Amino acid sequence: MIPKGVIITVSDKNVGVSLLPYEWYAQEYKAQITKGGHLSINMTESECIAMLCSQIKVFKDSCSHLQEDLLKSLWPKVPFKNHKISVMKLVPKVHKIKGLPSRPIRGAEADPIRFPSKVLYNLLKNMLSDLREMYKNITIHPQSYPILQGCDDYITRISNVKLLTENHIKTVLITADFSDAYTETDIDRLRMSIRLITNWDQPTLKVSFFPSKS
Repeated sequence: MIPKGVIITVSDKNVGVSLLPYEWYAQEYKAQITKGGHLSINMTESECIAMLCSQIKVFKDSCSHLQEDLLKSLWPKVPFKNHKISVMKLVPKVHKIKGLPSRPIRGAEADPIRFPSKVLYNLLKNMLSDLREMYKNITIHPQSYPILQGCDDYITRISNVKLLTENHIKTVLITADFSDAYTETDIDRLRMSIRLITNWDQPTLKVSFFPSKS
């Protein structure tokens, strides 16, 4: 019953099942290559894995003693040897049907960069926790920390906004979304953001807005 030349897959945000032709995937992969600035390299998978492992070792060897201790505390304990290069999968954004764009998902379960990525994730998570403690007086509304940790945090925050009945038609809630915020964020932009946040004047800063993504 399945037509030839099509692929059945889940849609972004689990809004349903999609059935799309091969041509759509070919077109979207080309779009993602251009969008993400990907380059073609003449290297086998084993050579690529060796190169990544070598770069990770160079990074580890360059760490100070303090950084080494921090790295050891966050680095996953179970070693992984059967490395494979991750594959970029595409899921259709059916909820944005116009032009039917795709969302790239990079399955990195066995990729050498999986462990460094976990370390970075935990470092950022710990940094947000430290900032939460440092800036307890910065609030949007009572008991709310202005820096969000993701969409779930945002949804919870919005659900706690209570309006008086007479204010319903007088109030407009505006949210914004960064385009490709994660894939387009490099280390220099991250450092710039950290510097900006740590230079806040804690006693006087007043935050009156929050974006839909951290």
